[in-house]
Amino acid sequence: CLSDWSSDVCSSDLRNPSLILAIQSLFSVDIAPGVREALAGNISLDKSCQPKLMEDSDEYRQQIVYTMMSLASNPALSNDLQERMAKSEDNRIVASLAKNPTLSDALMKKFAVSDSDEVRAGLACNTSLPESLQARLIERNGGNVRKNLGGNPSLKVAQQAQLAVVGNVEVRLALLDNHSLDGQIKVRVIASF
Repeated sequence: CLSDWSSDVCSSDLRNPSLILAIQSLFSVDIAPGVREALAGNISLDKSCQPKLMEDSDEYRQQIVYTMMSLASNPALSNDLQERMAKSEDNRIVASLAKNPTLSDALMKKFAVSDSDEVRAGLACNTSLPESLQARLIERNGGNVRKNLGGNPSLKVAQQAQLAVVGNVEVRLALLDNHSLDGQIKVRVIASF
């Protein structure tokens, strides 16, 4: 439970998708960082509460980035706020946004060619990532980008096969952990060890 505001409020309560708007609105202006961060992760977060969670104040300036990261990856995040967060100078926030399954196609394309490995690695986790961008991330990246892509349950079979060949040990282990891995590719990956 979150002790910052009340012992009666738990983070799971604030993430409850059936949390009514009046309660969301009340907690969106709470100064306790843990309360705001938990609410920012609510997948039914009302669009009217989202900008309030982005407001900065002296009381919680150090913790705002964690609230912003939670909000950025929230599928309920409005398109306007997605665009606003895409301009953040903090790569942690942009990387969290890149994971958002409701991310616009334009932002996905932008993040696929980002200068930041952290942002591209976040995008590789996005379950709505189209096949063309999956292929682009495999071609031009290594390390955590390919590893995250290998663990992405929406990874297409063609890209699974490509990662099985070009991926290092960590990438192939991520593929093996991927529950959507094609059976024939799984046999090839196992044989590669």
